[in-house]
Amino acid sequence: MQRFSRIIPGLVPVAATLALVACAPAAQTLLALTDATATATPGATATPTGQATPTPGVTTSPVPAGDPMVGALAFLPGRDGFGFENYGGDSGAINLTAAEMVRLFGAGVCASGTGEACVLTPAAQSWMDETNQSMSGGHCEGMAVLSLLFHKGLANPTEFGSGQTTYDLPFADNAALQREIAYWFAQQGVSPTQPAERKDLTPVEVMRALLDSFKPGASEAYTLGIYKRGYQAGHAITPWGVSAGPGAVRYLQVYDNNHPGQERRVAVDTAANTWSYVAATNPNEPDSTYEGDATTGTLTLTPLSVRQQQQDCPVCEDLGASETPPASRGRQVFTQGRGKALVADGAGHRVGYVDGQFVNTFPGSRVMTPKGGDLWRQDVPPVFTVPGEGDLTVTLDGRTLTDDEDSSMTVVGPGYEMSVDDIRLDPGQQDRVKFHANGRRLCYTTETAETPFLTMGLQTEAADFAFEVIAGGDSDGHEVEMEIDQVKGQFRVEARGVTGETGFDLEIHRIDEQGDHVFRNTTNTLDKAATLWLDYAAWNGTGPMTIHVDTDEDGTPDQTLTLMDEGD
Repeated sequence: MQRFSRIIPGLVPVAATLALVACAPAAQTLLALTDATATATPGATATPTGQATPTPGVTTSPVPAGDPMVGALAFLPGRDGFGFENYGGDSGAINLTAAEMVRLFGAGVCASGTGEACVLTPAAQSWMDETNQSMSGGHCEGMAVLSLLFHKGLANPTEFGSGQTTYDLPFADNAALQREIAYWFAQQGVSPTQPAERKDLTPVEVMRALLDSFKPGASEAYTLGIYKRGYQAGHAITPWGVSAGPGAVRYLQVYDNNHPGQERRVAVDTAANTWSYVAATNPNEPDSTYEGDATTGTLTLTPLSVRQQQQDCPVCEDLGASETPPASRGRQVFTQGRGKALVADGAGHRVGYVDGQFVNTFPGSRVMTPKGGDLWRQDVPPVFTVPGEGDLTVTLDGRTLTDDEDSSMTVVGPGYEMSVDDIRLDPGQQDRVKFHANGRRLCYTTETAETPFLTMGLQTEAADFAFEVIAGGDSDGHEVEMEIDQVKGQFRVEARGVTGETGFDLEIHRIDEQGDHVFRNTTNTLDKAATLWLDYAAWNGTGPMTIHVDTDEDGTPDQTLTLMDEGD
């Protein structure tokens, strides 16, 4: 199934963004720590070592004999790092496909087929689309992980090109390597990798954990995460050494995939317990410096071992007609655009932005911005992971905007997905979507004459279904509600508050062992508000579909019609 086929010509596709990361204990490999004073004194800054060309070795300050605070892997950026720069969505790269989804989560992501022939369930397709979209800001996480795997002998670079080293691998026309990088990138969004990122360590603790991992026979290795304060502009790099600097300063030597072939250094002031890194080749670039102290948690470690396990599928579940999604599995909320998002439940718990200020009073929630590598973007919307109980209301607030903005909201959970796309958020506008906890109902409220693109998808044992609707009316301010009634086998679409015409354009997918069967109809225009019921369960994948219409808003169908499939 191809999600977001955009059945009305001329609408611009908008996919929601981001993948996920959170903090929880990782593998216990930290060395015993000495006391350090956590002050706000800035540490020494990193020093770029030149242009993007291979370097056969490293240049460091003289190391005192027996210094316990230095050490390194036999890693050379000009050999063990990639020879091409970190890349974004304009590169034409191939990201996750159904085959990588099967690798990540197992065959439960497939509605039919497997491997390269897998047709993804609606929820799995939505999760993959969101994750691929999050790579538009860079692929640093995947590049940092894969280069370390190659160095550790846990993956073989010769499987992705004729060169003998990682640096020799070509990027152009190398779909296998591009997909492999995307695979390792995607793991930051799921368990057990997601909660294993250590955001609770001080800079000195990070340094000591790395020193431990550099020892011969060490059982763990790490990628390094750096963030601006507030976990903005995340970036992933590969640490491979600790060298001595002046006085109490130690340099974390890293391969930064934004700078191929160069030695780069993160400075840690072990006396002040602070860190800093100049991310640009030109230190005068605006916002080029990353920094933190013992309280910020913005220098992080993610263990390599958790990435080598099959990841837990956040969306795999067959839902029976009377079943609700398992509350213990939680939900992921994605938004796109520069509008500020707020996620709230019926009990008053909130996570997101209120009047431009971040709040989190939602027990059990996690918040993350992706590590992609676009170092100057600090407006990337966060992704929220929230418990599975209770309805959710997601609000997009455009009061901080100076121009209109393409926006979207998506919720994925075990066995279902629900989303609203093609929202044109104006300055000052606030749009809301209520996502019901049963995974089968959403209600979109807008203050303008929006014609949003709404989708719902459901995974069942017999067949999976996806519903894509463009619905809207002439009035400024209205609601559109969609609901799947599995007991009756009906799909309901309702528009309320419309004063002129209401348009409904429909696309329905039935996905079973025989493949993806598609029904399309784009010729539905009704006067004022209206409700449609479609007998989706009775449709076997070919021919027309029965539809019931309520035109006077009394809750009872006034007409029963045969809706023809218009095909492509």
